[in-house]
Amino acid sequence: MGQVGKSEPGLAMNSANWDRARLCRLAFNLVAAGLIAQLMFNLIMERLGYNYPYTIFTFRPYDRWADFFKLVFAYPGDPIHQPVRPWGVQALVDFMRARADEMRGTKINPDHMPPLPTLLALLVRRAFSLFDPVLVFIVASMAGLYSLAKVMSGFARQQAEQLRWAGVALMSYPLWFAADRGHFFSLICAITLIAGSRRVVETRQFDWQALLLLALSCNLRPNVVIVPVMLVLCGQAGSFRDLVRLGFYGAAVLVLTMIASHLLYPHYGPAAWLAGLKDYNEAYIKQPLALGFMTSLPSLLNMCLGFSKVWTLLCIALAAIMGGLTVLAARAGRMTMGQVLFIALGLMIIAIPAFVDYHLLPLVLPVAVIATSATSPVRGDWLAFAGCIILLIPKNYLFGNDHYFLAWSYQVMANPMITLAAMIAVLAAAVQGHWGEVMGEVRRLKLIFVP
Repeated sequence: MGQVGKSEPGLAMNSANWDRARLCRLAFNLVAAGLIAQLMFNLIMERLGYNYPYTIFTFRPYDRWADFFKLVFAYPGDPIHQPVRPWGVQALVDFMRARADEMRGTKINPDHMPPLPTLLALLVRRAFSLFDPVLVFIVASMAGLYSLAKVMSGFARQQAEQLRWAGVALMSYPLWFAADRGHFFSLICAITLIAGSRRVVETRQFDWQALLLLALSCNLRPNVVIVPVMLVLCGQAGSFRDLVRLGFYGAAVLVLTMIASHLLYPHYGPAAWLAGLKDYNEAYIKQPLALGFMTSLPSLLNMCLGFSKVWTLLCIALAAIMGGLTVLAARAGRMTMGQVLFIALGLMIIAIPAFVDYHLLPLVLPVAVIATSATSPVRGDWLAFAGCIILLIPKNYLFGNDHYFLAWSYQVMANPMITLAAMIAVLAAAVQGHWGEVMGEVRRLKLIFVP
């Protein structure tokens, strides 16, 4: 059985010369270069006389921070605190408040959110009554960015490397997009997922801290449960019993936050949540509102070939096949943990119709895991590393039409195809010359349930 992580001729650098800091510097430089290139493109287009969407790579300027302010303003409560000073962005905040009032009672409502983000939004709504909303936003932003930098710095011991890992996340396109939208839930989800997964990577176990962090991330975005599931199924850490424990942790968070949310906002409960999910499906799945900022293979097929459930079903089937092959290859010793993490995150892009770009932030996790591995990277690691880096840099180079809904970005088409190509390449590198070993794992699937 081939042992992944050991140097193989033509696949990895000499272990004796392996310097973990090299990939850290490379990741930092590539992400920085991608960001600078995008900003230069936007600057040049502005100088040439173009307007939005050519002059910035994020969402519509008049809708900035809407996922924070419109969401919180959508909930009832005590009167909003008056501004403590004439903020330059106050007009934008007031516009968000008016828009929230306009959308109240429509299909664009916050009821689709799980109990945990609903509880957090309700607490922020109470804070809006006690403090200036702009100050609340500033404090929340500083806390979120600091937490992300702190979690990323945990991948290194030297200060220079800590700063670089923090820089990789802070300069990444999904972080900029999340900041532009004010989408704190994607940020918190990424922070808890990265922190919990890092503990699993370091200890190869699911201790209570890792389980709690992963349970929080799954309650913010349930799709990310694929990460711990793949780690267990692929034999990288833990056992089936750990997934059961994670289920209990997740259920406890779900129930407690549902009760707390209902106490603060009696309208919200299981029935309202299910009705909200139905509205979300109508507004964001059947006829998406933001196709220009989706990294999703089903969305790409819908745009190019017409909206149909068939494309989503085909993509889910493809994801299942690739996930199954990953499990077999990993259990045959042909894939590293960094590769498994990349495939796990990639499966969401392949299968989920509404995968907005700020959900790409966890891709910094496999980059850091590969770069900080105790062994030199093999070919599959380099392919996964490259795939993640390309997805983490902005590529919103637009064409087609000046109207936002008619102008397509190369990124909308490139990201899903890059993800699919990188996943296929990683899997091909894993099974090449070892197909017999990989298929031999079919007879040993019972090992999944052994700790």
